[in-house]
Amino acid sequence: MTTSTYNPCLLISKESTTGFGIVGMQIDETLALSDQQFATKEAKELRFLAKKRQKLVKDSQIDFNSCTVTTDGTIINLR
Repeated sequence: MTTSTYNPCLLISKESTTGFGIVGMQIDETLALSDQQFATKEAKELRFLAKKRQKLVKDSQIDFNSCTVTTDGTIINLR
């Protein structure tokens, strides 16, 4: 993964062979957007899991860094 030039806490996958992934890190939380290939590879390489993963699905929400993330199945909203 490479660090974004916009924000050093934003990492973007650089190789298409490992799948697609974007990871945003905060002090005590991490938000990742990825395809299944990237998520599977990441799960295999993690040495520990601090929190249970949550998957964003239609009609649900995820709370992240004082924000709410929702989706209607097409668009992802961050409030």
